[in-house]
Amino acid sequence: MVYNELFVGIDLGGTTLKGALVDLEGQILEEKSIPTEVDGGVEHVMSRMMGVIRYLVSLAGKVPVTGV
Repeated sequence: MVYNELFVGIDLGGTTLKGALVDLEGQILEEKSIPTEVDGGVEHVMSRMMGVIRYLVSLAGKVPVTGV
């Protein structure tokens, strides 16, 4: 299937950080789940979240990811 644009969804929980690469119809194309590690502090959690976002965006290839 050809996609014109994709989106990343994030679910930041106290124990698990989840991300998904989603198409315009809301269909989940890829998922990533990692421990949140809140004991590391805010900067650590934000860094982990950015890592998940970067990973999912990299899977989109040349298709623009237009929102998080």
